[in-house]
Amino acid sequence: MPDRFLQLDLQTREATDDFVDKGLMIGVKIAPLPGLVNLAMTGILNVINKTKSEMKRASGEEQHRLAMMYQSLKGARNAGTHGILSAPRVSCRQFNLWGAALITTKGQQILSDTLHILNDRGARVVYGDTDGIYVATSRSASPRLARVLGIDPPAQRWIIQPEEALKTIQYCNRKWREELNYPEFELEPEEHEAMIFVKHKNYLIFDVEDDRVEMTTKGNNFKGSDKPDIARMVLRDIMVDVLRENASWQSEEEARRNIKTSIKKITAEKVASLDIESFDLDAFTLVQSVAPPGRYKPNPNGSDSVYCQRARALEKLVGRINARRKFRFVITKQPLPGIPNPTKSGVKPIHYMYPVELLQSRHQMDLDWYTDMIKNFVRGAFGLPDLDLKEQYGLDRWM
Repeated sequence: MPDRFLQLDLQTREATDDFVDKGLMIGVKIAPLPGLVNLAMTGILNVINKTKSEMKRASGEEQHRLAMMYQSLKGARNAGTHGILSAPRVSCRQFNLWGAALITTKGQQILSDTLHILNDRGARVVYGDTDGIYVATSRSASPRLARVLGIDPPAQRWIIQPEEALKTIQYCNRKWREELNYPEFELEPEEHEAMIFVKHKNYLIFDVEDDRVEMTTKGNNFKGSDKPDIARMVLRDIMVDVLRENASWQSEEEARRNIKTSIKKITAEKVASLDIESFDLDAFTLVQSVAPPGRYKPNPNGSDSVYCQRARALEKLVGRINARRKFRFVITKQPLPGIPNPTKSGVKPIHYMYPVELLQSRHQMDLDWYTDMIKNFVRGAFGLPDLDLKEQYGLDRWM
């Protein structure tokens, strides 16, 4: 905020809200007539409300389709409200940093108030960020999840009854609809069978669909977009077994230790028994674009880069590459032909990427590389220094 603004004759008050740290709350004057963007946003908000109501009535594939539409519309809404106000490097008539600050502050106030109400009513709030609050209602898997996992349903250990948690959320909705004078305001509760939180904005969601546990990953730790699908497929299988071994608990600290131990143990078991034949070949493929060799910048010493070397080697197999084209690769034991001193990186072994359509046998694939890649993916995703089950103790344990 510019210093000259603070020199104005401002009416100020001491902040008393418990979510406030320090700063100034700015009042924003609202014009009596809506502008062009505001009219457009009104249309988007109307479509969002209609989509939301239809989504609640739908089921199956139709509900999934409406849910995707709803998320897209919410993105447009956020860009057209908060985003359009807080883009300092974009020429925009709607730019109003104070208005954007008001939206953020009001959101923090709503989340803080909801958090305190949930805590006061006995809920276990396990995580929260700018998007929402996550509440654990039980210390055991539901009968539905236990059935799909193939285990005996554990005794239900309720922290708070789900119905009570939903009633609390509805209470918060009524409170803030009145305070905001906004009848359409809604905290949208989602229900999931299980969740595992790893770090800020990195977590796993488990739901039951068609008698199968479906896992959704959130955050960069689990993104793995530069890895073949087998990494995410094996991760799901690992975590389903982790859920089986940790279907109920008493102490959260003990549960954290047990889950880490299960992840390490089951990962070692899964990669040791990995069978190429049990997966479709698509699970092992990496899709990358390859340009003509002459388009790659040489190394500082004038030699060909690894990408240029790969492009020249591929031309020996598929003919001249005249324009950038996409290839589907698998990692093989032997390097591409004609590459001097090939190197095998653990992340992107460029010299060992072989076109899938020219693969003669799956035995050409480097299973060791795939198993190491999966182990590194799991280790990095959960922030584990290693997958060793041995524990190290200090000298005090010897005394």
